[in-house]
Amino acid sequence: MLREYLEAMRELWTHDEAEYHGEFVDFGPSWAWPKPARTPGPLTLVGAAGNEKNLKWICRSADGWMTTPISRDISGSVRRLRELWAEAGREGEPYIVVLDGKLGLGARS
Repeated sequence: MLREYLEAMRELWTHDEAEYHGEFVDFGPSWAWPKPARTPGPLTLVGAAGNEKNLKWICRSADGWMTTPISRDISGSVRRLRELWAEAGREGEPYIVVLDGKLGLGARS
């Protein structure tokens, strides 16, 4: 469902006249203004545990990963995300935000 929401929003962000037909999101010709200043739209980060399933989903459908506040020792997950990113043919590096359980927002990679 989240994948379809993101795909539908990207259609609205990038086309003057957008339409989307999925299982959970379905709309005919539609218009959304103003468009985001960043092309193709705002960064989309998935906040989730750093397991294989989530990291693969991030590589297919998002711009990066936001850890959970209870995540610890994420070096292996970061390394795996970067490997999967390259295998998926994505350019550059995934955007990574590390949350600190005490303070909230932490470091960005």
